[in-house]
Amino acid sequence: MGNPQPIEPVRLLASGRDASLTCEVLARVEIACEVTRTVEDLCRGLEDVQVLILAEECLTQPRVAAIAECIKAQPAWSDLPVIVVAKPGGRGGRVMGAMGVLGNVTVLGRPLSVDELITAVRAGMRARRRQFEVRDLLLDREDADRRKDEFLAMLAHELRNPLAPIRNAVGIMHMLDVNNPDFDDVRDVLERQVRHMSRLTDDLLDVARITRGKIGLRTRVVDIVEIAKDAARIAAPTMKARGHRFDREWPEAPIRIEADPTRIEQVISNLLSNAAKYTKPGGLVRLVVETQPPHVVIRVEDDGVGIDSRTLPHVFDLFAQSDRPLDRTQGGLGIGLTMVKKLVDLHGGLVEIQSEGEGLGTEVVVRLPLSRKAASDRRDAEPREASTRQALRVLVVEDNRDAADMLACLLRCRGYEVRVAYDGPEGVATARGFQPQVVISDIGLPGMDGYELARRLREDPALGHTLLVAVSGYGADDDVSRALSAGFDHHFVKPVDPDSLTTLIGRAGGGDPHAIEVRNAS
Repeated sequence: MGNPQPIEPVRLLASGRDASLTCEVLARVEIACEVTRTVEDLCRGLEDVQVLILAEECLTQPRVAAIAECIKAQPAWSDLPVIVVAKPGGRGGRVMGAMGVLGNVTVLGRPLSVDELITAVRAGMRARRRQFEVRDLLLDREDADRRKDEFLAMLAHELRNPLAPIRNAVGIMHMLDVNNPDFDDVRDVLERQVRHMSRLTDDLLDVARITRGKIGLRTRVVDIVEIAKDAARIAAPTMKARGHRFDREWPEAPIRIEADPTRIEQVISNLLSNAAKYTKPGGLVRLVVETQPPHVVIRVEDDGVGIDSRTLPHVFDLFAQSDRPLDRTQGGLGIGLTMVKKLVDLHGGLVEIQSEGEGLGTEVVVRLPLSRKAASDRRDAEPREASTRQALRVLVVEDNRDAADMLACLLRCRGYEVRVAYDGPEGVATARGFQPQVVISDIGLPGMDGYELARRLREDPALGHTLLVAVSGYGADDDVSRALSAGFDHHFVKPVDPDSLTTLIGRAGGGDPHAIEVRNAS
């Protein structure tokens, strides 16, 4: 819910002794009452009033018309309950006129019993409270729509930003000789910008899966110190480019936790990225990892722009950001901290954020449970086999010709013998003749999808030991499960990181490819 507006008491337009007696009666049952003498006072802040009580004798024609104008000016959700207290028989012209123009009117005739008055007022208040609930829902929806619109505008900005250097870099590469010393710089620009766009896409997919509860963790005993070091290595170039002082502090000994290492690295990377983004050049960013049993504590501190007290309670809300400057120099999609909180929650941890205010920096503290297993448990040790570049036979099956040809070119440059097929049936036929040791296949193929291709290759005894790698634009848990059920050994989400792919292929060349851990390498 959004911030509810203050609710004003029952408001009464009456004169003399009746006005004070009415308020006294309502006060006995803890209903606040405010007496007004003029239409101007009656109509002040009317949309927050619970019930109007009008004495018939005060309803002159001009007053009824003025009150009607006030009520008509109310928002669409408002249907203000009005109680008219009339003379005996109470159906005079003034009352009938008021009922015709004031809308939601209840008429109580004099002499009026206390119970009758209280019952009518409480009924009006119940109806009004339901209206206030509708109001708050509408305010929440308006706020969500505003944040969504801001998010879409920022998403368009963030996705367009890398396209300019990518386009320029491609143009430069057309003009440069591959031996030109500037060629490496252009290539590095392309790699950075493609990585940036990939991260944006991954974040969008991840936050959608996380908020729908569609993400699963692949937990094992890991060393949080090594994960923090990896995240720090990724963040270091950004810190250097922004002129930040980047302090890192962690113990020499391992700190073991039960976690999904990919997701915890994502948490730390997001926090470091935020700290870098919102810290001015020359500022300090600090990453600390320490034990405070029964938790390991990950602390990311900066002396950057800070967070104002109005924004601080909402920083973990989806799409929430503080006011952005027009030049959008800080960028971001407003989903990083949402992902951090959801992932930490999934690990049974806690995350807190503190800031003394604008310009006073920010501190984010993540607490994760220490592993209950023995420190000697070495299941966190990743196999670090050297990437072999034997002349393995690799088949690429992809209907996007540019994507297929570029991947094939990359693999040839790394020493593999590569064939390409551009649809499912061609992929099956090529595999049977080429006898590849590795097949890298898209899922959405013409003629025969990747699932059927995998099933047919698995039915061929000659291809029984072939490593099948699925490459898809879809990376939800259901997509991964379906690929593995069809016969794939591994699943990558597009765009594939070349180093991860060639490392996997290298392991296939060093032994039994099916000994490799099956996972979603998104």
